Amino acid sequence: MQNPLRRFAEGRADLKRISQKISQAVEKGIELTSFTRELIAKEAAIAESEAKYRALASLIECVVDTVPDFIWAKDLERRYLFSNKALRVLFKLKNKDALLGKTEEELVDERSATGFPVDIQDIKIKKTGHTNGIEVYTKQGTCNGVFFAWQVRRAVLKNASGNIIGTVSVAHDITDNYRESV
Repeated sequence: MQNPLRRFAEGRADLKRISQKISQAVEKGIELTSFTRELIAKEAAIAESEAKYRALASLIECVVDTVPDFIWAKDLERRYLFSNKALRVLFKLKNKDALLGKTEEELVDERSATGFPVDIQDIKIKKTGHTNGIEVYTKQGTCNGVFFAWQVRRAVLKNASGNIIGTVSVAHDITDNYRESV
């Protein structure tokens, strides 16, 4: 699965080439039309917007990678859209894009984990198209041969039009407390 920022940057390549040609024309003394000046102004605004986007994305990535809890987002097909460092460490993945586009079942096969449960709540959201606000539930299983118990908080992920496109979840490790209570 290709990184959305990378797709955006590739789509902008044509606009950058046009901007460079305009700049070269200006250097040669060719007069600019109002359309060309408007295009240059829009290019500058887009470049500023991209810089702000990259700074915000970097800040968010830093914050979620600092949190010891597991954080992830999945689409309606249960494929990972995002994960923080703690979740990647759990799956013993070094590349931050290694989870993108994969389901838990694919990771179980790749990592030889056993008993890693299919997330029933994700299936429910896909079937019903909704959930009751933020859900909290306990999830247990084994990953890389180690038993775990998590308290998971999940909410729906919506696009700009308000359509559900997936889920976002945060899981807190409660393994020690779970073992004591069983």
